Amino acid sequence: MNITLPPDVKSIIDRQIESGHFVSTEEVIAEAVRQMEDFSVPAELLTTALEQSNRGEGRALTEEVMRELLARARTSAEQGHRVRDEVRY
Repeated sequence: MNITLPPDVKSIIDRQIESGHFVSTEEVIAEAVRQMEDFSVPAELLTTALEQSNRGEGRALTEEVMRELLARARTSAEQGHRVRDEVRY
């Protein structure tokens, strides 16, 4: 596949390679596509979440909730699910 990228996107790719995070343009683009897939949320899930919030069914983001989320993330990682870099830190 041959694609033409805008100069600003090419610069981002070049910086990623120069930083040592990736060794090729193909590697940068492949990772970007994988992350795009990871971040996609089905529209019906977003609609359900919004409806629940509008009904007051949301939860406050307390320390307890954060501990619960961390525990769920650890369990998921232990089961072999990929953990995105920004979540690891």
